Amino acid sequence: WTRQFMMLNENLLLFYKSDTHTSPSEIISLSSIKNVTRTEEKEFCFKIECSSRGDMYISCKTETDMYAWMDEIYKRANRVGISKISNVKRNVHVGFDEASGEFTNLPKQWQDILIGSKLTKEDMQKDPQAVLDVLNYY
Repeated sequence: WTRQFMMLNENLLLFYKSDTHTSPSEIISLSSIKNVTRTEEKEFCFKIECSSRGDMYISCKTETDMYAWMDEIYKRANRVGISKISNVKRNVHVGFDEASGEFTNLPKQWQDILIGSKLTKEDMQKDPQAVLDVLNYY
């Protein structure tokens, strides 16, 4: 994994060796991007499928950064209008801390759904399938 500085404009994804370099080391046209997906290659990592150069794996510092980059690339690549990205997937990795009885990495929207479901913490601990049923229902 080489550390680089990435910049996105309306039509291009540019890579620089550092944030002080003025010439990009690689330029990718957004029209060549076929897909953007989360991957388990590394923590906070996503894959860009590119017709011009093959797959690229991008690792970010945080999950928030990763999804922000994925969303912006997806949005701008679709604006280019030449190739439409489809099938973007957001895999959410939720855990359960048995000591606290709390879910970890649970998106706010899911937290709100569970709060509105009237399931108690005890219900969630005893019957994890009930949690999945509630989330799948909504």
